Amino acid sequence: GSMVGGAGKNYLQPSTDVEELDPSLLSGPRRDAWDRAQNVTEITSLSDLVSVNGTTDLMGGEDATVIDIKKVVGPDGTEKWFVSLPSTQDWQLFSDTGALNDRDSNVALIMHDPDMRTVYERAVLEAMQDAGIPQGSNVVLAGFSQGGITAASLASDSQFPYNTVGIVTNGTPSDSFDIPSHIPVYAFQHMTDVVPMLDGNPYGSTPENVQRVLLEGPASPIAAHDNAAYTSSVKRWEERYAEVFGGPPPNMDVFTGQVVDHIVYRTHE
Repeated sequence: GSMVGGAGKNYLQPSTDVEELDPSLLSGPRRDAWDRAQNVTEITSLSDLVSVNGTTDLMGGEDATVIDIKKVVGPDGTEKWFVSLPSTQDWQLFSDTGALNDRDSNVALIMHDPDMRTVYERAVLEAMQDAGIPQGSNVVLAGFSQGGITAASLASDSQFPYNTVGIVTNGTPSDSFDIPSHIPVYAFQHMTDVVPMLDGNPYGSTPENVQRVLLEGPASPIAAHDNAAYTSSVKRWEERYAEVFGGPPPNMDVFTGQVVDHIVYRTHE
């Protein structure tokens, strides 16, 4: 009851201020994550996108929500925007530490009401607007765990003001979302990770546009739900795919390109 009530409260929570992240405010592992994020000048693989999800999480932690936005020029010269969305960082066990990507928004997203947006989703939309992304622009949404749920929720929202051309999730229970059939989706799941099973369809059928990729991962369910572990697993899968099929997975022109602009946004409760 408390969790459902918190989810309802999240829908009614006022929107927060979103601002460009000042790296001088970061130190230790968070500054290291910022530096690693800035060193990404090209996306050449799906594992690159999964890796960015990890630095997005680390830059914000439990105190703030960080949204990583890159303007990318694809192999065919097409401009698009890659948006990395953070996973659950604040579990609100004792108090609310500040990140919007918390337990309440997690439950609210899973319950997803198509007529309402969580405060987390509203922050993402504000960040995308502040980044100067014109309405109707092509965007690729990526996220680990709750970040992937948010990606699926936004892409399935008929009022989303952008043209989603691809989605990459890892460790995400996203099968309950009605993602339009023209959007290619890669959904990576460790077979020992219980979180992606929360949608009630762990190994069932998926729409033709959704490629669920089941990966061998750490034996421990806790270790399996880890972005660094997913990055390594996806990289190994891509390498095996190239060996077996003689080339990259389908639709890689959508998910790759040169980074020509990079802006990171921050907000908190």
